[in-house]
Amino acid sequence: MRILRINDYMGTPGGTESYIEAVSARLSALGHPQRLLTISDVEEHLAYRPIPGEEVFPLRTLGVRRVLEDLVDLPPLRERLAQIVSEFRPDLIHLHHFDSLFTPLARFLRDVAVPIVITAHDAKLVCPIATLVLPDGRLCEGGILPRCQFTGCAVGFGLPYKLEQARIFRDMVAPRIALYFAPSHAAQAFLERHRMRPTRVLAPIVEIPSAVLERPPRPMPPDPVVGFLGRLETYKGVMTLVEAWPKVRAALPGARLVIAGRGPLEAALRQRAAELHVEGAVQFRGWVDGPAKETFFEEVQLLAVPSEGYENFGLIGLEAMARGRGVLGSRLGGIPDWLVDGEVGRLLAPGDREVWAQALVEALRSREQVARWGAQARRRYLEQYPPQVHVEGLLEAYRGVLAAPAPAR
Repeated sequence: MRILRINDYMGTPGGTESYIEAVSARLSALGHPQRLLTISDVEEHLAYRPIPGEEVFPLRTLGVRRVLEDLVDLPPLRERLAQIVSEFRPDLIHLHHFDSLFTPLARFLRDVAVPIVITAHDAKLVCPIATLVLPDGRLCEGGILPRCQFTGCAVGFGLPYKLEQARIFRDMVAPRIALYFAPSHAAQAFLERHRMRPTRVLAPIVEIPSAVLERPPRPMPPDPVVGFLGRLETYKGVMTLVEAWPKVRAALPGARLVIAGRGPLEAALRQRAAELHVEGAVQFRGWVDGPAKETFFEEVQLLAVPSEGYENFGLIGLEAMARGRGVLGSRLGGIPDWLVDGEVGRLLAPGDREVWAQALVEALRSREQVARWGAQARRRYLEQYPPQVHVEGLLEAYRGVLAAPAPAR
């Protein structure tokens, strides 16, 4: 079968883009041609991760003109999509976000005579700020509604814009969706609560180099080092790690925090580390990939996934598990699907620096426990999350969609 993927987002490429690259390569190798159109800022996107064979449709990064392009029809996008469909003749369209230029995209999806599926890579379909977490730390019921203006969330003047986006999706796109893929049971529950059905839980694919899987995991390093790998944004919770580090260092003077990734929070993180006098113990590596990523995992004893915004899954956790590293993660969203508390690491309250500091000290003081977590994490990855499991489930779902009556146009 022939799959046209449409990825539609703003910001630094991350887990979604890694997933698209991995799954496209595997399906292509099995004889299923793939095509990818990404709606994004060209320069920012290609500076981080150009995916082989990807075409990027440009959009404006900021400003009134960008908002207007989202809200009004934009013939060049619809014309380009129609041209791709005519040339490529896809059997199915897989939508990976509904975020930018959503009016012309919605009109195209409403009218195209091809079955459509969507993966909910984040919470944007059901939350205007994509966190599903209220200011007091409670998980929200979701729904992009006028009441969001009164929850205390940082919706601001963008709520009317988000309400219009949600309306357009509900009226034009949702009736055409044949299947929603949910990366976790938590994501499935939110989609179904807001009448986005049918859903199917399918844990995402993470492409691990064969050399990593064919050899035993690297020995755990002797030094107490914790790693963070991801976008440096507020909702990822990395500031909580930095603010917990003085207590970790007080208990374990040699402990280091290695932060890998890029994002708008980097300057604030560096400043906060300096204010807390731990700048020598908090190291920034920038974006790591390839050999640099392997060096990162070899250096750390544990990976921290301290997310404070809702995570549909938390792909980086599987990366650590495949390399024999345990994980401390937030008890939030899809993270509990793979982070079995006490087996591959610990689940902790998001945003509580005292809880995180105590858990980090306890873990780093018990080398044997951390090594046991890593060994169990590796086994769990190999048994439940190898890429072929995802690919088989995806193809089965695609075949079911193609065999079923198409949703009404």
